[in-house]
Amino acid sequence: MSFYRFPRVSFLRTWYDQSPESFVFSVKAPRLITHYKRFKDCQRYLDDFYGTIAEGLGQKLGPVLFQLTPQSAYSDDMLERIIGAMRPGFQNVIEFRHNTWWNNAVYTALSAKRICFCGMNHPSLPQEPVVNAGVVYYRFHGAPKLYFSSYSNAELEEVAEQIALSFLAKEVYIFFNNTATMAALDNARWLKRWLGQEIISAGAK
Repeated sequence: MSFYRFPRVSFLRTWYDQSPESFVFSVKAPRLITHYKRFKDCQRYLDDFYGTIAEGLGQKLGPVLFQLTPQSAYSDDMLERIIGAMRPGFQNVIEFRHNTWWNNAVYTALSAKRICFCGMNHPSLPQEPVVNAGVVYYRFHGAPKLYFSSYSNAELEEVAEQIALSFLAKEVYIFFNNTATMAALDNARWLKRWLGQEIISAGAK
């Protein structure tokens, strides 16, 4: 909802009140900031957005996702503009949609500011998890058919194991966007069961 229009405190407070005590929300920044303004001259919008989600969700506020357009290719200026727009004190996550952003210079620059690089499984982008901060954020968008394709158990297990191997990973958020069918629910349920078994197994050793 927050991607298409700015959220309201009253709506967020309702989510807060109706969710379990330990629940954490991930919020997506409005497209006005990321797609139309492209982080230019939008300080007031950023202040309003950050202020609203902090007030509305309080301690239940988790990662804040900023998704760029597929046309937004890497440039030093764009990277500097993005980093300058991020507010300290939030779990900021950047989802790039152009393959030029998959490079060590970007990982390092974001890591220095504790900004998470969003990894993803997408038909036209690199699919390996990128772990550059304590927060890890990964999205399964559907591949080879965007939003439709289901993932095999082996594919899900491979991604989870790659993330687990990183010493940086402290908190991990995995999302399924292959929602055109029941694939997202099926994949999420399987991964949840597998992760539960892995945790139990590790605890027994």
